[in-house]
Amino acid sequence: MPLLSERLVCLREAGQVLYENYDCSVATLVESANGSAAGLVNTLGREFACFRDEHRYDGRKKPVRLMKRAQILVADVWACFEGEGFGAFRDIDKLTMFADYRVPQILNSMGCLYYSPSLATAINKKSFIETGSRWEL
Repeated sequence: MPLLSERLVCLREAGQVLYENYDCSVATLVESANGSAAGLVNTLGREFACFRDEHRYDGRKKPVRLMKRAQILVADVWACFEGEGFGAFRDIDKLTMFADYRVPQILNSMGCLYYSPSLATAINKKSFIETGSRWEL
């Protein structure tokens, strides 16, 4: 399994936060958002380091917040419960399109987005692109 040790760190951290703050319950975590998808995304990013998907860019004061994992978790809860019960989020429309490698890939193939020559070379060579790097952001 790819990134197994990183996944284990995330699982341990999630278990610790759920134990300390949410009675060991994901249901309690979801309920704490009071029906707000955006609120749950923010809670995940604030309290769980593995969901805090933000990076500094070009020396700017504010980080770029992608929050991909947190948004996917919230969207999955919404979809699994078909927007009802635990999945009843009044502001589900506040979630953004999940930023991953497929989005620029598709936009590039449609001619809507162009890579710099150096990035195109790295992509074609299947080079590893560092998390939080200028190329990723």
